[in-house]
Amino acid sequence: MKSLRSFIPTSLFLCPLLAGCLAGPVGSVRPQGPGEEPDEARVAAYAHFCLGVSYELNSRIPEAVEEFRTVLRYDPASLEAALKLGALLLSREQADEAVAWLRRARDLAPGSYRARFVLGTAYYKAGKPAEAIEEFRAALAVSPDELSPWLLIGAIHTEDGQIDDALAVYREALLRHPDEAVLPFRIGLLLVKQEKLSEALPFFEKAIALALAALEARLALAVAYDLSAQDQLAIDQYEEALKMAPSNAAIYQSLGTLYYSTGQTAKAADVFSLLLKLQPKSPKAYLLLGAIRMGANQY
Repeated sequence: MKSLRSFIPTSLFLCPLLAGCLAGPVGSVRPQGPGEEPDEARVAAYAHFCLGVSYELNSRIPEAVEEFRTVLRYDPASLEAALKLGALLLSREQADEAVAWLRRARDLAPGSYRARFVLGTAYYKAGKPAEAIEEFRAALAVSPDELSPWLLIGAIHTEDGQIDDALAVYREALLRHPDEAVLPFRIGLLLVKQEKLSEALPFFEKAIALALAALEARLALAVAYDLSAQDQLAIDQYEEALKMAPSNAAIYQSLGTLYYSTGQTAKAADVFSLLLKLQPKSPKAYLLLGAIRMGANQY
């Protein structure tokens, strides 16, 4: 086996890292304890694990991957090395190989939330939605208060066009997480997709109440009001959104159009003039501003 000495930095920054490695067991990889018989395989696995952590922290991902592979050759039962290897492979878009290692991690610790969740993520990226949902459900069985598995299950159903199933997931999650703005927001979006505008509105309002700084929720509410012909309520939401994102050209365009369609031509002209400063080559802004000025004989 080649010497590890040349890989060990002399700078002091590595001391906290190695202290973290020595703090306790990582899977079955741990240093030799007092009074234990020497175990060369375990010592080597532990050394390679610490090197892998060092490489990972320094963004040297290919080297980290090889170190964690080496750990698993010395110690096939290392849960932490299998998890780290799978996660790193997943970050490199090697989903199929990641699944293989993460299945090993799950089999080593079927009651681990992290093993189940990361495996579900790998299945999702590998294009296996049914298996992903199964693992996310298993993760929730281990840790029912987590939010991320709910969001991913709902997203998978949405991508597959199973809107009713996605709504059921998000509604169930909302009962467990009533203070998470993302849940009513997603429910509202799906209800708009089903053209159930009156049902969507209170969910967008709830999302805004939970996260006043959530621009996306406010814009979604504005669109829902606009689609349901509640023009002034839509204008109110666009005006608030514009305060949050004063350089967002799309808001100027929507707000100006609403002003124009409700007869507020002076406000529409002001908004389209501001839009032209943001997008000097916007044909729609020129067209609408021109129409306003022609109507007012300002040409």
